[in-house]
Formats: sequence, C-alpha cells, structure tokens
Amino acid sequence: MTRPSDREAAATPKSARPPRGAPGAGGPSPPRAGQSALRVPAPALGLLAAPAALSANTATMTLPAISDDLGVSVGAATWIATAFGLLMAVCTPPAAELLKRRGVRTAVLVGAALVTAGTVLVVAAGSLPVLVAGRGAQAVGGSCLVTTAINLAGTPRRMGAVTAGSGLLGALGPLTGGLLTEHVSWHAALSPSILAVLAVPGVLRAAPKPPNGTRTRPSTRPAPPS
Repeated sequence: MTRPSDREAAATPKSARPPRGAPGAGGPSPPRAGQSALRVPAPALGLLAAPAALSANTATMTLPAISDDLGVSVGAATWIATAFGLLMAVCTPPAAELLKRRGVRTAVLVGAALVTAGTVLVVAAGSLPVLVAGRGAQAVGGSCLVTTAINLAGTPRRMGAVTAGSGLLGALGPLTGGLLTEHVSWHAALSPSILAVLAVPGVLRAAPKPPNGTRTRPSTRPAPPS
C-alpha cells in the first residue's frame, strides 16, 4: 500500500525540490561562518594582532632620544604614546563595524594600508606633529587588524592564544624599545607595527569569503501582490 507521504513526494516536481546542500535538503549543509574562520591558523592571527601591542609599549623607552632629536620636551614627546593608546581604544568599535559591513578582506587591507602609511611617516618624521600623525595611523590600522584577528579566532582557546601572544609581546615592548633605540634608532623602535603586514597574505587566503565574493544587499523591488 502507498502511504500518503509517498504519493505527495512522487507528485512534487523535481524543479520544486531544494537542491542538495541547500537548507532543508538532504545533502550536506555548507560550513558555518564560525567553522570557516577556523581555517585561519592561530599563529597567523597572532602575527596579525600582536605587533600593535609591541609597538604600543616600545614608545616608553624612546622619549629622551626623541626629545633630543626633535628639540621638544619629554612631556610633549609623550604624545606619541598617548595618541597611540587613545586611538587604538576609540577606533576599535568603528573597526568592528567595518568588519561587520565590509568583511574580512576590506578590514585587513584597510588596516594594513594604515599601518604601512603610519610607519612610513614614523621613519621619515623630522617633527613631532608628523611623528604623532604616523603613530595615529599605526594605531587606527592596528585596531582594524586586532579586531579582525580576534573575530577570526572562532573559539575561546584560539582567542586565548591570540590575546596571550599580544600580552607577551606587549610586556616585551619596553625592552625591545630600549634595545632598538640604543643600537638602531628611535625610528626603528616605533616601527614594530609593520610586522603585522607579514600575516596579511596568509590571513586573506584562509579567511572565509562572502557568497559569490559580493555583499548581500536587501532587495529594493516591491513585493508581488498576493
């Protein structure tokens, strides 16, 4: 005897059935965003985030040298550390919004571009305003990269690894800044943020991509009459 459900399934045209892999179909479902994020190796995420913490703390040992070279007081030179910390904090929520609206690729590329531009200004700086501007660009770019790295961590364990790496390098910041200032220059001591750019190609290759490589926009067509 044919059951009613069998007759209904037989009467349903094939074109009306959902394709395999679609929600509600019998095939395997596509990976969720959290699962896709796990494809990014934790060391790459650490390299993306940790240089910002290192660069934030190297500045403390550069202030006397900057004061002498630029002809400003040590108190005025502290703006290179103050501006970096303030902008990292203030720009983190906008960085998260950029990541949400535009995706990983845009957030990473914007962050890397700002870090690179800021480092160029720091290396070339011959006055305090230019130096502060360069540190500010490094901080804004760093907020994008740190926010993206934490978002892509995906699990508490991976997130803990990323934040632990940032904390470790941050703790080594004063020592690193002192060594670089003494043996290279204070310009080099303020440039560790650029190391994050080394992680960008690997992160972009492994990061989850939006469907069809485009953003999903709400439809503006009117609904058909019922």
